[in-house]
Amino acid sequence: MDIYCTLHELTDCESGIVVFGDFEKETAITGIASGEIIIGNWMQVSGIPRVDPAGIGLVGLGEELEIVDTGELTDIGAYLKVGVDSGDASLVFDQNDDFDGLGGLKGKVYTVKANGTKFEVITPDGWN
Repeated sequence: MDIYCTLHELTDCESGIVVFGDFEKETAITGIASGEIIIGNWMQVSGIPRVDPAGIGLVGLGEELEIVDTGELTDIGAYLKVGVDSGDASLVFDQNDDFDGLGGLKGKVYTVKANGTKFEVITPDGWN
């Protein structure tokens, strides 16, 4: 079991998408997006990325991160849009207004656990 301090270490990417939700119910590997969606740069974030109190960036609390599962997405935009359109998911932070440009993008998805919390991390192909 490998333990990571940052999503950058875990994914080898400095930015991407984090989805918080009920992953006993649905995951990117098995269903549609549910919960809160954050899109941004996590390069300097230690632990689980969260929107800072001012709403302008991401911060972490230094939790240890563990990969539970991995998979591939063939259309990240469609996966997220179905969740948002159905009301199962909400976009709470989009640092560079990337949400609308995710249609048709492929990428890797990780189910990650930290302090008993499971969440998804999606890294679109071609992103840093």
